[in-house]
Amino acid sequence: MRITNRTSSIIVAAALVLTLGVNSVRAGNPHAFPAYHNGNIVSLTLNTNAQSGNEEAIANKIAIPLYFVPGQDIHHVISIAPGAAGYSPFWAIYVVTVNDPSVLPLTSEADIQSAADAGAVTVSGPVGYALCPAVSR
Repeated sequence: MRITNRTSSIIVAAALVLTLGVNSVRAGNPHAFPAYHNGNIVSLTLNTNAQSGNEEAIANKIAIPLYFVPGQDIHHVISIAPGAAGYSPFWAIYVVTVNDPSVLPLTSEADIQSAADAGAVTVSGPVGYALCPAVSR
């Protein structure tokens, strides 16, 4: 079986979400990691204490895009910052497969959309959902 870049990216994204969740539980406190928003850096905090049977159903209705971009120093790009209209701490995770590394770094949703329109990246997803409140750094 041949594994494509898209499949590899989805596997990496799923592993990332699981790793963050396991590390947060093991440490007894949430794990923070950086993300880009419109060229600025914010911090996402994975909340593993808010797991419920309805979480995915809720997230599916109110989740906003969080892009996972392998190959750049900060792997995450969020679409809406806290305090902005439409912000939600629930994220629908999309994987960005980079076809042309010259477009890196991608630091905003607009960058990702422009690169996708040009064929420089391929966006897949959502591959999962996460509860990760964002805070300014």
